Amino acid sequence: MLIINDIKLEHDLRGKSSGRLTALTPVRHNGKVYWVCDCECGGMKKVLPVHLIKETIKSCGCLRVEATHKVTHGQTSSKVEFKRGFGYGHMSRLYGRWSHMKQRCFNPKSMAYGHYGAKGIKVCEEWKNSFQAFYDYIAQTFPNYEELMDLGYQIDRYPDNKGDYAPGNIRFATVSENNKNKPRPDWHEDLTGKVFTRLTVLRVAEKQNRNKKKMWECQCSCGKVLCVSTSLLHNGTTRSCGCLQREETGKRATKWGLSKHPLRNVLVRIIGKCYNPNNPEYHLFGSRGIRVCDEWRDKETGVKTFYDWAIGPGNWQQGLFMDRKDITKDFTPDNCQFIPGDVKRRKQDNSMKLGKPRPKKTT
Repeated sequence: MLIINDIKLEHDLRGKSSGRLTALTPVRHNGKVYWVCDCECGGMKKVLPVHLIKETIKSCGCLRVEATHKVTHGQTSSKVEFKRGFGYGHMSRLYGRWSHMKQRCFNPKSMAYGHYGAKGIKVCEEWKNSFQAFYDYIAQTFPNYEELMDLGYQIDRYPDNKGDYAPGNIRFATVSENNKNKPRPDWHEDLTGKVFTRLTVLRVAEKQNRNKKKMWECQCSCGKVLCVSTSLLHNGTTRSCGCLQREETGKRATKWGLSKHPLRNVLVRIIGKCYNPNNPEYHLFGSRGIRVCDEWRDKETGVKTFYDWAIGPGNWQQGLFMDRKDITKDFTPDNCQFIPGDVKRRKQDNSMKLGKPRPKKTT
């Protein structure tokens, strides 16, 4: 035990390097001991000793800023630039148009998807996979595209307003010209017998919607009959009586059939301890730099991977508790095990000196 600046320390970290950081002197802040570190970029940062020892923090934040700027074509702009006052340039606005164009054609969660992707409108493969190809075409075909965007012109599909976004089928148009060129549904079209996803149109409904517009009586593939307006059928907003959404939600929730398995709750709890500052045990795990391995945190396969390990090498059984063999290391397959509750409590009692006492449970 040594004392520096009237602060008791277990380790002398003066001169210790972690990435771009070099530890200078210890300080006390809010009851905790930090090391003031000098960054290679000229900045300063206070870092907990555990982060210096494990080298989990490697800069004052400049590395993240540089990673944000590291792009393949240099046409994007970042929030960091915006906050610093540089704003969004013409090329960045063009990148935004390209990005939004792909979203409404390929992302079902986009508000405009029903008017584009749901109707089969796509972005050509060349532009979909490369902004550079899109930029080169725009710069060559519309040399004054910067001035047009300054005047509020929009990218429009022309002359085929039902075709894809592709070379030869786009133009810069005013808002008025764009609205006039949008394909309009034929409100007088007879939809009887047509199929919209799971809905089959039976006949014109006797009632009207609140705007006094015509509605259609439709039968869902599950057998339920409902009334849907013409616009909701055309834009793909209503695709079923509601059964389709329930099925999709159920598939996401029970992808591996482990939604109610106790091991899933075990994984949720350890992730909360390590990443949620509001968790009562965060100061014993997350604030000390303890993390959960990436393969267990994966949103798609994490639960299944954790389950396979627990049932196999982990030797999990009902009544056992998860434990780390080395309490200074992360939650990983090599460092975790399942042990009886009394053994775990003895280990916790022996390790209390390393941190604050565990909070008492309130009833």
